[in-house]
Amino acid sequence: MDLQDKTMLITGATGGIGLSTAAAVAGRGARVLVTGRNRDTAQAAVAQLKARSGNDRIDFLLADLSTQAGVRSLVQQVTTRTDRLDVLVNNAGLAAPTRQLTADGIESDFAVNVVTPFLLTQQLLLPLGRSQRARVVTSPEARTPSRSTWATCRRNDLSQD
Repeated sequence: MDLQDKTMLITGATGGIGLSTAAAVAGRGARVLVTGRNRDTAQAAVAQLKARSGNDRIDFLLADLSTQAGVRSLVQQVTTRTDRLDVLVNNAGLAAPTRQLTADGIESDFAVNVVTPFLLTQQLLLPLGRSQRARVVTSPEARTPSRSTWATCRRNDLSQD
């Protein structure tokens, strides 16, 4: 399938499933916007994707998706670069080993795994609506805690406060 005229945003695309997804669609010619919270890691991922795919239409957007301000900043970066978004892949996920609160006062796993995909999708409805067949994919794999996370969970105190 030729994706030359498609623009895709993939969160969490600096490694794992997100990076593999970005490589697959970049190889088919899509314009790919990769998010990352670390500039060096994101730039390395983009360089790797460009080398593997031969596609120069790959850019990174710096974003901390643990905060609502970070999500809104990402939306602004996306809408500055394109007026239409064909595919949004909500792949970024977090399974922190300990309970942490974000700057918004929200538990970090819940913020990244639930609030971020919802808020990002809602904020990008206008550019998604400009596509004839927009798609939003939310990856449950990004939200699966590791075995070691469950092993350290205090089962009798699930609030872990």
